[in-house]
Amino acid sequence: MVPADAESAQLLATRPQFGIPAGPWAHLTALAAEVSRDGGLFWWHDWEQSATSLRTVERALSEGGR
Repeated sequence: MVPADAESAQLLATRPQFGIPAGPWAHLTALAAEVSRDGGLFWWHDWEQSATSLRTVERALSEGGR
């Protein structure tokens, strides 16, 4: 992960990807940009950790719409 300036983060936030709705995508990119200046987030490797992370994100997004 590399530091992202505000302009780069804003540009990325306007183009949702991976089927994530615009609102959650903007929140996710803002969070990633903010922590990028402090070294970034820890992302797990391998399919098991990726699957667990995806389930967690899906659950958070579905609960956020209630």
